[in-house]
Amino acid sequence: MKDAQELVDAVSRRRVLTDRDLGRIRDLMREDCIAWRKRYDLLPSAYCEERGRWIVDEQALSPNQWAQQQLDWLEVERDWIVSHGG
Repeated sequence: MKDAQELVDAVSRRRVLTDRDLGRIRDLMREDCIAWRKRYDLLPSAYCEERGRWIVDEQALSPNQWAQQQLDWLEVERDWIVSHGG
């Protein structure tokens, strides 16, 4: 989460992210979703619903918006884990 926050902070200081950054962010989000599903043994339907909410079409967001999307996802994931005794 620290890295995601630093990236969002850099964007707020006018750093412009590229399509390459976008790809990296989406890859990290996919990997994190898979790890979350495996670690907490989520039902496939619940996992697919959450994944679909966060990993939207690549062109739906700009690279800079993807940085915020990743941070928002990590915060929701953290809150979910805490609320489920993790």
